[in-house]
Amino acid sequence: MISELLHAGSLSVPRRNKPSNFGNVINVQLHHFSNASNKGYGQCSHLRLESDKANINCAFVMRKGRVTCLKPVTIPRLELTAAIVSVNVSEQL
Repeated sequence: MISELLHAGSLSVPRRNKPSNFGNVINVQLHHFSNASNKGYGQCSHLRLESDKANINCAFVMRKGRVTCLKPVTIPRLELTAAIVSVNVSEQL
């Protein structure tokens, strides 16, 4: 069991954003969603693909979550902070 853990570093899981037999992609969109609460804020990003065969596929790309600080902050301020995280992730992607 422990000897198998040594090989875990070489484990590779392919991540496919476009399914097989999807067709030619004619439209690509990145969608970012953000939200906040008293306990934390975060965002998630999805990739939306549209093919020439009128197929649509949405795939999860990444997410980021943060815990709010101890000093009190208003919800609108946290919502803006979550939006800033979404913008930074958008630039990164």
